Amino acid sequence: MRKEKRWNNVLQRCRVCLPVIGLVSVATFLLLHPIYRHWTSLPASASVKSIPEFSLASVTAGERGLSDKDLAGITSIVNVWASWCSECRIEHPVFMDLARRNLVNVYGLNFRDAPEQARAWLQKNGNPYTRIGADQDGRVASEWGIYGVPETLLIDGNGRVLHRHSGALTAGKLDEHFLPLIQKASAR
Repeated sequence: MRKEKRWNNVLQRCRVCLPVIGLVSVATFLLLHPIYRHWTSLPASASVKSIPEFSLASVTAGERGLSDKDLAGITSIVNVWASWCSECRIEHPVFMDLARRNLVNVYGLNFRDAPEQARAWLQKNGNPYTRIGADQDGRVASEWGIYGVPETLLIDGNGRVLHRHSGALTAGKLDEHFLPLIQKASAR
């Protein structure tokens, strides 16, 4: 009888522990799996290979907006962001630092955001962008194959997308993926 009670206690504990162990195992697998680790670094072929023609008004009053012609002839970074985006807050210091370093022009594509909210966000957090286009309806981002914010693209002087990064850009990802490509494109 005593052995049966112990066995029943063990079985009851396993009923509680097994789902937790299973959940932790699946989460660990996903975090360590190569597909998950590299989902943020997408090759340019993941969507458009070159930027389409576009012209957007600026989010800041009295300034020129952003068009495909602004990106012609130079290697540049385009950051797709929004004031309502929590991950955009995380990556913003990386862009502020990049702008201070003056290694490449950084352009902003403000995605489905009210210009007044974007302006307030930039006044509070700083403006690292050379120019900012207001893509209020998301049309331009859609033509670029953007599926969420934040997303960052490295574009060469011919309008070709060299690299894209989905999610918050970290200093490590910038150094690892973007800066070598910027140096290579600038050397041409």
